[in-house]
Amino acid sequence: MVEGDDLSLICQVTGNPPPDVLWIRGSVNSVLTRSTTVTLPNVSRSDSGLFQCYAWNGIGKSASSNVTVDVLCEYIEANLVKSFFVYY
Repeated sequence: MVEGDDLSLICQVTGNPPPDVLWIRGSVNSVLTRSTTVTLPNVSRSDSGLFQCYAWNGIGKSASSNVTVDVLCEYIEANLVKSFFVYY
């Protein structure tokens, strides 16, 4: 994934009763959304890191899954301009 792309992560879960879903950003431990899909438009390198999906329905154990996102910067070739100084 490259800076500027849009990112969508989907947590596919099943259960009876249907589970509640929570996406958490691992690096800052903050809740991103309480739905099965989290979308980050126009990602940057600061969006890289661990994302965690938690699902629970109040019966049995909760479930979780992790995904690591790596956002790369776009490579732009630098142009070197040579400068010469002449002293008299």
